[in-house]
Amino acid sequence: MAGRYHEWAHRREVYQTTFHELTHCSDRELADISIARCDIPRIAAEAARMASGGHSR
Repeated sequence: MAGRYHEWAHRREVYQTTFHELTHCSDRELADISIARCDIPRIAAEAARMASGGHSR
């Protein structure tokens, strides 16, 4: 049980960090890396999934 919590906490931290960093980019910076602002939540979720080995949804 504790292992699941730590995995969830790690994924949440990765999600929040990625989301925060991308939302603070300017529109120009996002365009330079081919990211639309509306895609930020999806990209953050993918980063969180990858942080846990890509096994959880």
